[in-house]
Amino acid sequence: MRPQRGRLLGVGCIEAGYGLSAAKERGWEIDAVEWSPILAEHARKHLSIPARVSAGWDLSVCEGNQYDVVYSLSIEHMLRPREILQHEVIARPS
Repeated sequence: MRPQRGRLLGVGCIEAGYGLSAAKERGWEIDAVEWSPILAEHARKHLSIPARVSAGWDLSVCEGNQYDVVYSLSIEHMLRPREILQHEVIARPS
């Protein structure tokens, strides 16, 4: 829906990876973090989405990256979503 494209981080949403694939087809640069090695491999192999495996909500694998959008279908499972989403990796102002 956003007219300009940018960088999108998918967090724990490879089970719905086709949404990430659709965003990629529309010109978004996609990065993904998944805690399931099986789902991450599926994303890499079948959807051409670079997916890294990380335990829980550890986003340190994205260290130094900035994103315009964070996409997650499992945010309701976080104990402290605000703290996690404000992690400096994601929320660092440009």
